Amino acid sequence: MDMRYIVAFVAVSFLISPVSCVDVYKGIERLKCANREGVNVRPHSEFRHHLRELRTKMRIQASVPGSELDAYIVPTFDEHQSEYVAESDQRRRFLSGFSGSNGDVAVTLNSAALWTDERFLSQADSELDCEWKIFRMNSEPSIGKWLTTQLGADAKVGADSQIVPHYMWQDLKYELSRKSIRLIDVNRYILDSIWGDQRPQPFNDPIRTHPVVFAGEKWENKIAKLRANLTSIRADAMVITSLTEVAYILNLRGNDIPYIPVFKAYFIVTQKDIFLYTNQSRIDFGVSLHLKSEPCHHENCVQVRDYNAIWSDLRTFSQQWQRVLIPTYCVFDMGASEAIYSALPQKIIVERVSPIIYMRAQKNKIEREGMENAHIRDAAALCDIFSYLEERFGYGDNWTELELSKEIDRTRRSQKYSHDISFETVVAYGEH
Repeated sequence: MDMRYIVAFVAVSFLISPVSCVDVYKGIERLKCANREGVNVRPHSEFRHHLRELRTKMRIQASVPGSELDAYIVPTFDEHQSEYVAESDQRRRFLSGFSGSNGDVAVTLNSAALWTDERFLSQADSELDCEWKIFRMNSEPSIGKWLTTQLGADAKVGADSQIVPHYMWQDLKYELSRKSIRLIDVNRYILDSIWGDQRPQPFNDPIRTHPVVFAGEKWENKIAKLRANLTSIRADAMVITSLTEVAYILNLRGNDIPYIPVFKAYFIVTQKDIFLYTNQSRIDFGVSLHLKSEPCHHENCVQVRDYNAIWSDLRTFSQQWQRVLIPTYCVFDMGASEAIYSALPQKIIVERVSPIIYMRAQKNKIEREGMENAHIRDAAALCDIFSYLEERFGYGDNWTELELSKEIDRTRRSQKYSHDISFETVVAYGEH
């Protein structure tokens, strides 16, 4: 066959082949941005300014002296891989302006992208500047794959291992390494330094006890069950990073995250010792008595240490432990961070789903009755609201959605035993 026909056939085949990766990776269509393609946008908004400042720091960031970052990843999580985070930990929102509760971002020196789920696609489109691409979570491309199309070999991608789950770090590392791209641990100060004094202060309200009359079981009994589980898998200890699990097993509560009664803390349980790592100024005399902390000379008392002491203690304890259980990913539980995994020798780590997940799932009689009664009280609050609204509308009152939301919250908070509402109230009418 004439070589000219072969060349022509190859050229035509290439032109009519399926859409290339570049086209696939454009993200969802952003109609409001269509007329702005190719237009340079000056960073006059606060979020464009944040993005520009981050890129400046990426160019001078030295994880290795003299090296710069080609990309930086900001997940939605805090140090405990929480589904919802405190205002002071909303780094992704600070950088991008996207306020949805689920989303991760990746920024290169020339592009920026957000991954979120179906619930927040419209919200992301309305909140993000047109420079941002928006992708669906758990669809192509993943963050790692997208970065491989944006960066060349030997590029460096930075992320803070304390706020990246271990499973996510390993997936990213694998995908990037296939294109000879390095994933390196970079302290989140690179972003927090831009946030500066504008960053909200973390909550440091006193921690409170959750009475056994509501919990239905003493914390000492829960520890005994956990230790029995560790014995069954021949583990010397377990490192607990989930804030929900710490609050549950110790029958303690806090106010660090809106609508979620938890407090910032790490927790270690061995067969002989119990360690709680948190801001010690939050432990008052009542909580100290509850934990039997002073003095602590037996296996059923909790030694309270500074929040950041966990890292030095892990280095020390790792020389004593033969096997330590570190929680891994399980559906909506992200497991421990890459930093926790990296702080321990790999040979002693036992990766398992946290046994506390199953303990929490098996509600005792008191908990079941408490849930039922809470729903009854909440239903009564809503009935009061509907009755009141019907009366006011009869008098010709007009209510905005915001006014109604505040009235609903006030009524719910007035119910017996209420500490707060469980979620931000969403009120919508008509096209809203």
